[in-house]
Amino acid sequence: LVKTKTTAEGESEYDETAQTLLDKRDGQVYKTTKIGEQVWMAENLNFKTSGGNADDLEGSLCLENKAENCEEFGRLYNWNAAMDIPQEYESARYLVLEDSRQGICPGGWHLPQDQEWQQMIDFVKADYDEESFLDALQDEPYPNTYGLSLPLPTSGFATMKAKGNDVAKSKYFYFWTSSNSAEMFLVLARGYNGVDMEHGKPRSPKQTFAAVRCIMD
Repeated sequence: LVKTKTTAEGESEYDETAQTLLDKRDGQVYKTTKIGEQVWMAENLNFKTSGGNADDLEGSLCLENKAENCEEFGRLYNWNAAMDIPQEYESARYLVLEDSRQGICPGGWHLPQDQEWQQMIDFVKADYDEESFLDALQDEPYPNTYGLSLPLPTSGFATMKAKGNDVAKSKYFYFWTSSNSAEMFLVLARGYNGVDMEHGKPRSPKQTFAAVRCIMD
């Protein structure tokens, strides 16, 4: 029996048996994984926007501006695009107070809050110690026990930090959360370098480009 879930908005279909998510906005299919009570995308989002709050010219791009990098590593978004809110929210005059938000994710899924990332990490740490829990989340050659398939920094495409109008590489791979920092220009991201997850919940400028992993509502 194939179990599927179609959202009321009709934007996505989740196949529990195959562990896949069909994004009906563009027909792309993503691997998913269940970790505890949460269902996560096991690949980075690669939804190409076409105008609106997440306009391609301002809000999202491919690493090194190469389409093949989007295909392999997903698309990169600044925070406003990831949240699907107007660019004026970059200003210190504005602060988004709503934590749980669909953002650029398909219907029935949303941009995870920082505490949702922490919930997943705590679940995995119940079985793994501090030094080895990331092994259970990282792609080959690591065990990737929980199927989250975090890409390896050694891939050379582990990073998504904005530098002027370019996207430069660094030792950390960054994922957006929907959680605000106490400072209006900054928001919380989740970063890791293949050895540890940053426990300080790095505050990242909203103009930074980072990857998106959606979580089921």
